[in-house]
Amino acid sequence: MKAKNGTKTVQGNQKTVQKRYSKSDHRHWMERVEKRTENGSYQIRLRMEKRQTWFDTFTVNKVHAAKKALEIFQHAKANGLKSAISEYRYSPEERASIHTVGQFVDAVLELGTSVRPATVNQYAGAFRQIAFELNTTGTTRERYAKMKFDYKGGGRQEWLEKVNAIELESITTDAVEDWRKTKSATTASSQIRQAKAFVAITKGEGDARKHLNAKLPATLPFSEVKTKAPKAKRHRTILGASGEALATLASAELKEGDPEAYKAFLLCFYAGLRKEEADSLYWDQVDLRTGVIAIQEHDYFSPKSEESNRHVDLSESVCAELAEVKARSKGVFVLHGRKALPVEDQYKAYYRCKPMWEKLNAWLKSKGVTARKPIHYLRKESGSYIASAFDIEAARQHLGHADIQVTSAHYSDKKAKRAIPAVSIQPVEDQKKTGN
Repeated sequence: MKAKNGTKTVQGNQKTVQKRYSKSDHRHWMERVEKRTENGSYQIRLRMEKRQTWFDTFTVNKVHAAKKALEIFQHAKANGLKSAISEYRYSPEERASIHTVGQFVDAVLELGTSVRPATVNQYAGAFRQIAFELNTTGTTRERYAKMKFDYKGGGRQEWLEKVNAIELESITTDAVEDWRKTKSATTASSQIRQAKAFVAITKGEGDARKHLNAKLPATLPFSEVKTKAPKAKRHRTILGASGEALATLASAELKEGDPEAYKAFLLCFYAGLRKEEADSLYWDQVDLRTGVIAIQEHDYFSPKSEESNRHVDLSESVCAELAEVKARSKGVFVLHGRKALPVEDQYKAYYRCKPMWEKLNAWLKSKGVTARKPIHYLRKESGSYIASAFDIEAARQHLGHADIQVTSAHYSDKKAKRAIPAVSIQPVEDQKKTGN
């Protein structure tokens, strides 16, 4: 028989037992809160949604801790574990620090960096996209994914608000690895690399970074995620007879038929310029007397990296071709196009000469260039030639790669057979005669 005072009688003997309280009573949580460190506050562990999560009650008073544990439990039961984490995982001081995707992205974008704004924004986009896909599934993901591109109707802003509210701690290593399995190796590698590069902006010296890092979680998103880049595909050149044929066709068909496309071909094929480098190139940056193109930052162009600021050598014959088309050109830019936008106003994939690039792209495809990005293929051809004629370091400087490993992964500098000549080997009879 059970007594009201928490005792029960068994055959005339009384035995004291612990009274059981329901989960809706804070006394239920009195025996479940615990201190995980000697001088720390009480914490409670909830097992919900196939995971267990610790919450700090931020108090050393056990009764207060039990009441806070009940509050956390009831919120999680009604609104879900993720909501409880967002609401109760942080102390008032921590709640004012950076713990959401939006807060983190805004803080990083405010830091100074040598990486050009367009590239930083691309990195931020990858960071947001992965966070979004980690935290949405099914029809919800599909619906918001469509909103992402609705710049005029307000959908884009709604998508950003949803992504910005995501907790940084949801971007765990395990979650990213599971996400990776749903993507192609190339796509996953590219997006993770960009997201990691965005987080890496927080590293380094300076008061601004020290101040920011004081507000960030101890473990940052992607810090333990490996890029696992797929093996780089070495560029297969068409230089030689077929390459010369392509250049000959460009001269025959584009020089008079489409002078703008021809100038672009010269810059990408012979100088190895990136599309954006050629698109915003001033004539003042091209010294036809010395045969040098100076790639440098200006109001309408920001180099991809410090190494992208470089001087590209041109042969006399290419200088002669450029001099000929320059005589018929108008304006300060090498390529004619629409009004240039300052770097800070440019959006992703903004090109002054977009119609011309589209025509050159179509022309290259018609001549058998089957690469996914035919114009970028011209740059690869240029790098391949320099690597073969000179060496990998020359190709790196020519292309403006920040890391020689990138150049080495895609290009070969083998120019001829590398074998030891047999001049020192003599037939046995000759060795006897000479006494060797």
